[in-house]
Amino acid sequence: MVKKYAQLCLSLLFGIIKMYIHNFSTSCKVNYKTICYMIDELKKYKNNDHFTLTQEDQLEDVCNAPKNESGVYIVYKLLKNERNELIYVGSSGKVQNNGNIHHRNGGLFNRIVNGHQFGKIPRKKSWLQKMVSENIEALEVCWYETFNNETRNIPAYVEAILIQRFFKANYQLPRWNKEF
Repeated sequence: MVKKYAQLCLSLLFGIIKMYIHNFSTSCKVNYKTICYMIDELKKYKNNDHFTLTQEDQLEDVCNAPKNESGVYIVYKLLKNERNELIYVGSSGKVQNNGNIHHRNGGLFNRIVNGHQFGKIPRKKSWLQKMVSENIEALEVCWYETFNNETRNIPAYVEAILIQRFFKANYQLPRWNKEF
């Protein structure tokens, strides 16, 4: 089942690759290799999943991210008649100087649901507001546990790699990432 979800997230990324190649092929060079590296970066994380948020859903009800793990999450805008778009990359968890991970209280789940974005508003409210104001039908959120006994990758480092690769290919951040 996890493999199925990983394949879905990777297929979303491949859809984005096709979109970038189509949209930017005449106006600028797209570094296809960079986007493939982004996908390769995520393949190694075995504990991963995804969920869909519609305007009718409550984020805390549909979010299936773990409450005691750390990692990264990627948000895609889904529209029926348009191409999917990667719009946000985030992370949760910090490594302390002794090498241990400090999981945010509530882990990835709490970071996704209650973390602040677009001001001091928790995502469980701000994402729904943005979906309405931007006429977004649904969001697809893929999450990856990056720090465990098998893969000890600092979540902020993985987030930085993903954002850098997106930036290199698009000359801008994902549109919901205000800065990095």
